[in-house]
This record gives sequence, C-alpha cells and structure tokens, in this order.
Amino acid sequence: MQQLLTGKKRLPGFTGEWKKKTLSNVCQIKTGKKDVNEGCENGEYPFFTCAKQHTFSENYSYDCEAILIAGNGEVGKTHYYNGKFEAYQRTYILSDFMNISVFFLLHFIEFFLPLDISKEKQHGAMPYIKLGTLKDFSVVTPPIPEQEAIATVLTTADEEITALESDLARLRQEKKALMQQLLTGKRRVTVD
Repeated sequence: MQQLLTGKKRLPGFTGEWKKKTLSNVCQIKTGKKDVNEGCENGEYPFFTCAKQHTFSENYSYDCEAILIAGNGEVGKTHYYNGKFEAYQRTYILSDFMNISVFFLLHFIEFFLPLDISKEKQHGAMPYIKLGTLKDFSVVTPPIPEQEAIATVLTTADEEITALESDLARLRQEKKALMQQLLTGKRRVTVD
C-alpha cells in the first residue's frame, strides 16, 4: 500500500509524473454543523460523528459524495459516503473533489493521515485535529487513470481482508461452540 501510494512501485503500463498538492487544492473541506445530541436511532439518514460507527438522523444537511474525518474522539477515523447525510460539528467533510480519484484519496488519507495526526494532534481533555492540519495535508498524486487503478487494487485487497476476517470470526464461533460441547461431555470424541 505504501509503495503504491508513494509511487515507489508502479502498476504495469503506467508512467507519468506524480504531483504534490495540499488537500485544500483537491477538495473542499468544511465541518458539520449539528450537535451530537441531534442523532436518533430511528433516523433515516446516516449521522457521522467522531465515533467509529455512524448513528442516524431524521434530517440531512448534505447530499454529496464525501470523505468524512473525525476531528476528535476517534481522531482521524474516516468514512466514505455518497448521498444524503448529517454531520457533527467536529467532523470534517471533504467534498467537491477536483482532479483526483475519490477512492485513491480515501486510501491515501487512511494510510498517511494517522502519521500526520500523531505529530500534530492537539492534546487537551480530548485530542483533536485543527482545520489547518487538514488543509495543509500533502497529497502526492499520479495521473487520474493510475489513481483509479491503484484505488481498485487497494479496494479489492480491503474486500478480501473483510471476507477473511468474517471467516475467522465464524470459525472462532464454531470453535467456541465445539469446545463447550467437548468440555461439558455433550459431545464425545471417538478414538480408533
């Protein structure tokens, strides 16, 4: 991932110069406006806060393709969403992407932003990210076709990891059930 996202390793058939830009040069960056208490369990629209998982809202303020970044709480946690949603006031909304593949940018941010955050996050009662940190975040990009190819490779790898993690969780449950049966004598082992 690091080699593909930095150009140290190129996918076959791609050439061209990689360009360094700031995040504010490739998208709009704004913050949500809602208080976290405006979420509700039965809402129709995703409500992105600074937690690992989104909640819901009865209303929406945004209707766009976006990358959402937690500004405090789960600092730097990212989500991709395309559609109607709501956002907490400490959640950064990246949208209106210019000359960049959204999924390439998502992978780039997920890999490199935690490194920048660990250097620059502000500590107080709760760590947080400053808007300036995001605006000045450096993004190195190849031409768009290569960005899309890299994003496809990394997305496929993520999907495979998710499937393997699901299989692992299922096997752990089976092992737990089998152990319970074996250790209580409900199931006996036959030895030849």
